[in-house]
Amino acid sequence: MDYVIPTHVHLDHAGGAGALMAACPNATLISHPKGTPHLIDPAKLTAGAVAVYGEDAFARDFGALQPVPEARVIADPEAAKASRRAELLKPLPPVSTAEAGRRLYAQEAFDTGG
Repeated sequence: MDYVIPTHVHLDHAGGAGALMAACPNATLISHPKGTPHLIDPAKLTAGAVAVYGEDAFARDFGALQPVPEARVIADPEAAKASRRAELLKPLPPVSTAEAGRRLYAQEAFDTGG
């Protein structure tokens, strides 16, 4: 995979970004500048979700969020638009898997068709 481009930084769309980036060592993550800090350091995102869902539910549903190394992130205000551009990216089939309480939605990941 070349790129990971979450449409936004809600847990159901980008909560698995760190784990996905760890599994795809050659990929670059492109996100909107407002979301980038939360992907690099998910502590505030985690704290906010724990405050809403509680520690047990958060741990059960999301596990520990992994940070994305800053050197592998590009902050781009057009990221959400780019993630929807069919001529740039080819979506993978929409399937989902659950592993260790974390959900990774394949339709959130794209390849360049190369």
